[in-house]
Amino acid sequence: MKLIKFFGYFGLLSIALTLLGYTAYDWFNRSLIVFILILVLGIFLIYVVFTMYKDNVNSESWELKKIDWYDFLFAYFAAIFTYNLTMYDQVSSVLSSALVGLVGGTIFKNHDKAIFAGSFLGMATGTVFGAWGFVLASLVMAFVFVFTKPLYKGVGGKLGTIAFSGAIMAFLLTDITPSVGYTFSIIEGLYLVIASVVGAVLTRVISNLKDVSIVQASSVVGLIFVVFFDYETFSLSPYIALCGFGASFVGMTNKDQMKNGLIVGLGGLLFGIIFYLESNLFGGFGGKLGTTAFISSLVVIGITRVMQSFSKKEFKFRYLKDDERS
Repeated sequence: MKLIKFFGYFGLLSIALTLLGYTAYDWFNRSLIVFILILVLGIFLIYVVFTMYKDNVNSESWELKKIDWYDFLFAYFAAIFTYNLTMYDQVSSVLSSALVGLVGGTIFKNHDKAIFAGSFLGMATGTVFGAWGFVLASLVMAFVFVFTKPLYKGVGGKLGTIAFSGAIMAFLLTDITPSVGYTFSIIEGLYLVIASVVGAVLTRVISNLKDVSIVQASSVVGLIFVVFFDYETFSLSPYIALCGFGASFVGMTNKDQMKNGLIVGLGGLLFGIIFYLESNLFGGFGGKLGTTAFISSLVVIGITRVMQSFSKKEFKFRYLKDDERS
């Protein structure tokens, strides 16, 4: 099982790097500075993942159980159900995923994460995947969910990255063509970043309430953004809903990884920036929001760990210096 954990661990990293790589390539001829910053972000992401390797791959032993195969079925059918729900004209992808996550995760609490992961893939656009392409993506997603369960525990965006892995595999194996994305102005990007910070922090606040799971908290935040923004109150409003819901996945990161709301807000800020940069890529692909949240969460976790390491070294240095003086 250690070999499976190894491939699963770096497999999810490769999915995140795929998104960053395409984003860097897209910006190469648009802005060299942005291109370099994205490359630096990717390098730092790799560094963070390697520092977390022992805690994931070399951690306690893990073996498949019957409940894992139940999770496989819940993830698969949640994806199919959400995908079909999204095809209705009056039901947006955010509303579909949030509803499936809230209702399914409340009724089947032991399988809430599998259901939520499936719902993320179900946000895909029907005209992009078609029937059989989506079935393939759903099967891959469900398998990846089962075999990566012990990995990246407590890191927000993991479920979406699992969903995106199914979409990417279908993209590579079939003739799927992503839909045309969108390019935002700087002012529009600012609104998206604000929505991202709000979505991330609000999710942490709601998840702190008694008997509220992180899946329920994220779903509720998605529904809040749906109520206020999802139905084209103005041209940018649907994307504000997408950003707020996507950033809520950052807010799903547990307190061991992000200790307070300020750090969660920083993750939401980074999510909004990356969302702005990659907005015209992989249009119609379910799981893209979660992968963006996964990148943002890992980078912020890495930044906090580096800062803590430096502060400990500085404290130790000062202690030794004061001891020498005495």
